[in-house]
Amino acid sequence: MDRKHTKTIIIIMAAIIFGLLVAVGILLVNAAKIPMPAACPPSVRWDGQVYAYRGEKLSGDHAAAEVLGNITAVVDLSRMPQNDGEANWPAVGAEIGKIGDETAIYVYSAWYRLEPEK
Repeated sequence: MDRKHTKTIIIIMAAIIFGLLVAVGILLVNAAKIPMPAACPPSVRWDGQVYAYRGEKLSGDHAAAEVLGNITAVVDLSRMPQNDGEANWPAVGAEIGKIGDETAIYVYSAWYRLEPEK
């Protein structure tokens, strides 16, 4: 191969690489414009009702709670739990219980209030 062909090949390769870089840049800019699904508040569904977890710790110990059951499944945070025993945050195995009139969830070594969603 002579110098003229080598130079031509290098120019063509540079043009291809430049074109690929431009295409990747366009894809990245457009990907940033794609709306992401809105996250729902951390919630659980129990006894036909959706409850929101707001991080409000309840006073009282584990022994004072009437344990009703456990969270058995997790759904994506972008949707609300549809079936009893589901949560949309990693809470599988967490206990659901009653402390007085409050429905609560036992996570992070404490009972936290669950607020009914309207």
